[in-house]
Amino acid sequence: MRVFVTVGTTSFDALIEAAVSPLFLETLARNSFSGVCLQIGRGERDPGSFRSPGGVSVSTFRFKPSLARDIAGADVVVSHAGAGTILECLRARRPLVVIVNDKLMHNHQVELASQLQSDGHLVYGSPDQLSERFERAAAALRASSSGPASAFAPLPAAEPERFIALLDQEMGFGQIKP
Repeated sequence: MRVFVTVGTTSFDALIEAAVSPLFLETLARNSFSGVCLQIGRGERDPGSFRSPGGVSVSTFRFKPSLARDIAGADVVVSHAGAGTILECLRARRPLVVIVNDKLMHNHQVELASQLQSDGHLVYGSPDQLSERFERAAAALRASSSGPASAFAPLPAAEPERFIALLDQEMGFGQIKP
């Protein structure tokens, strides 16, 4: 089984450090994960490619035009808390561990991640909680009857008509009478 870790287009060295820590690599090996691929973005920390003492292979890259293949090929995704990345992972029906960058000011990421966790779509935490939160995702994956797609609650289908109606109502638009 494989894990994909992404920081998006940002720099989030704390997540990369946590993802190559002995604790996390031991957690992966204990849960039968054989590899982790890290998308490191603009970060300063590039751990390169190596194999952990527990046999987990680690590889890295900075950017690609699309992460869709990496997400689809992962049994679990660990992601920064960017809304676009979260939605892409949830739409791909991958078990998702969101790690919030608690160094950001006015951190809206916690609110988004907390709500999505409350709704059963993912688990979230901070970099120092990565191993513990990953254990939760791995347990959900083991308990799912049909693999990664059913480990967490699916994202509801989009309902653009409801949004349009709400927007019309808020803007005071209604049916125009002749």
